[in-house]
Amino acid sequence: MRIRSLRLDGFLSFAPGSDPFELRSLNVLIGPNAAGKSNLIEALGLLAATPNDLAGAVRKGGGAREWLWKGVPSTDSAEIDAVLERAGGQGIRYRLSVGAVQTRLELLDEAIEETERDPRRDDVDDVDYYYRFRRGRPVIKAKTVSGESTERRLDRQDLLPDQSVLAQRRDPDQYPEVTEVAKTFSNILTFNEWTFGPNTPARNPQQADLPEDRLLPDSSNLSLVLNQVEHSGETRVNSLLKHFFPRFERLSIRVVGGTAQIYFFEHGFRSPIPATRLSDGTIRLWNVSTGQEIATLEGAYGVHTASFSPHGQTLA
Repeated sequence: MRIRSLRLDGFLSFAPGSDPFELRSLNVLIGPNAAGKSNLIEALGLLAATPNDLAGAVRKGGGAREWLWKGVPSTDSAEIDAVLERAGGQGIRYRLSVGAVQTRLELLDEAIEETERDPRRDDVDDVDYYYRFRRGRPVIKAKTVSGESTERRLDRQDLLPDQSVLAQRRDPDQYPEVTEVAKTFSNILTFNEWTFGPNTPARNPQQADLPEDRLLPDSSNLSLVLNQVEHSGETRVNSLLKHFFPRFERLSIRVVGGTAQIYFFEHGFRSPIPATRLSDGTIRLWNVSTGQEIATLEGAYGVHTASFSPHGQTLA
């Protein structure tokens, strides 16, 4: 599944009543300072925390009150409404509403439900749902062994008050929809603390047993991801590098003693250049070119606007 649309209401710089906006496979945020670009990334980061530790993510952001809209009119709650698109194109909605008790997070409402009513059910006006918190009267739909769906009412004290149901009810057999939404949000990664100095993980030899299917936020597995891209037969990354560095020939990943190191072959040089000696711009470009769904702020990491078009062709 992927997020198809997002609505933020009373959340950080998004005023109550803010309109939803559509998302596609590749989205670029461009706007002046204080336009809300960072706050949108913060919202995605909060969704990523729901299957694990929502309260912890809120505390890192300064406490629950710091996530609420501070303008006029005032509000005592913030809501995130995300519509996810399943493989067949059908939408499923996740809605989260939170408030603050002093600096502590209080979950006010949460729901996982269909976006449209089943046209085959003329006798039902509501959409089908899989979980609803109902402001302290939670109910969840569970699959039986026969495949039928049954409604289960939960005791309020059985749920942690500052954590999402996505972190507390995860069983693909009993709660397939809840589990699938949790899995989708767990796959969200934000890259908003990149550093490319001499002693950063992207430059140094990296552990060869790290994941190779997706770039980690600290780039500590960059060599493994690039190695996987190289061996998959994908050529767009090399084409992009040659676009910016005409002398570039190829990259190579050397595995020695359980670690992997990136090397850069340049035309006219007799030996390759290790990542420890490459420019910040080259390391930055490799990070952006790994095929990840990355949201960056214009100029925040030195990615010039002139590179958006070739980057977009690589990521699309």
